[in-house]
Amino acid sequence: KKLRLIDAATGQVTREVEHGAVVTSVAWHPSGNKLATGSADKKLRLINAATGQVDLIVDHGDLVWCVAWHPSSLRLATGCTDKKLRLIDAATGQVTREVEHGAVVTSVAWHPSGNKLATGSADKKLRLINAATGQVDLIVDHGDLVWCVAWHPSSLRLATGCTDKKLRLI
Repeated sequence: KKLRLIDAATGQVTREVEHGAVVTSVAWHPSGNKLATGSADKKLRLINAATGQVDLIVDHGDLVWCVAWHPSSLRLATGCTDKKLRLIDAATGQVTREVEHGAVVTSVAWHPSGNKLATGSADKKLRLINAATGQVDLIVDHGDLVWCVAWHPSSLRLATGCTDKKLRLI
């Protein structure tokens, strides 16, 4: 129920920020001065890393499973137990787009260009989504729950991890 900031050199906890329930995901702002957290209390929080102050709370209606900052830092993406990917304006907290999935959205990653996203889901699918339109451009069946997705720095490949104990390079 806490976000903990830890000094990597010493292992010491430097700050704790209370949440209403289990913290399920955390992502650093590209500048390193903020964090976004998702929680089982159905909220996305934007937190000042220096002070621990919660600057913005966005209600989601269901557990926020994953969160990722857009490369420009102006937007965020969240995946939830309610089967929705949400794109959120980081300044206002306004949800600007929702994309339905077949099951819980377990992971999300922005393409380095910021033009698209990759999502993993409990419906055993990887989706590539156009960030501007919300259109699903590609679906890749994985045969098991997709827990995590990550873009290669070249932006030409993806890696996925699944419940079937396989790492896939796409």
